[in-house]
Amino acid sequence: MHSTPDRLATLGLRLAERARRSALAHRDYRTIRREDRTWTGAGHGCQQALLWQGAAVRTTLLRLMPSAELPWPDDVTAQEVLVLQGQLRARTAGAAADVVLAPQGYALRGKHAAGSLTAVSADTQVYVRQLQVDPC
Repeated sequence: MHSTPDRLATLGLRLAERARRSALAHRDYRTIRREDRTWTGAGHGCQQALLWQGAAVRTTLLRLMPSAELPWPDDVTAQEVLVLQGQLRARTAGAAADVVLAPQGYALRGKHAAGSLTAVSADTQVYVRQLQVDPC
């Protein structure tokens, strides 16, 4: 079956409309290319790349060396942590054993929770969403 000029024109219009709807639906998204990230120091053995900063929430990508502890900024009241690469050891005061979080592992921590998250393996990368206001 051969395409006719009218069919090609209609197909082009449909594709343009789909692209327009997609652009509108995703206009608030922000894409940061891997090579365009700006890494800054965030503590001993830890670097961070800011992904987004709002009035009450900040999201960062952290890169940790082995035995580096996930930092806790003074203005943060809670953290959601998602392991992307490597492993984190979750130490909790009073727990019988540590828990190791592998890729896709998730932790939610409040400011006054006792314990730490420490990188176990080289080049551990985590996505961290930090709440900067009191949730109550």
